[in-house]
Amino acid sequence: MTEAVKTVLEHAFEELKVPLIKVYHFIGNTKSENVIKRCGFQFDQQLIYKTVANGEKPSKSYHLSALEYIKLKGREL
Repeated sequence: MTEAVKTVLEHAFEELKVPLIKVYHFIGNTKSENVIKRCGFQFDQQLIYKTVANGEKPSKSYHLSALEYIKLKGREL
């Protein structure tokens, strides 16, 4: 999954010129958390995410800016 996310990041930052990407995962979903961290996203905060199917669930948010991406890419994500 990490390689797929890296491909999406490359397209978003290099082709579409997106300045910032935010991602979220439910607390306890360690597979998603690990992919997010391996791709260089920085932790923002814990929050309660409201879903239609499951009601309120504790979650974490992360961000990655274009500048952070360029720095990480120089070190090969």
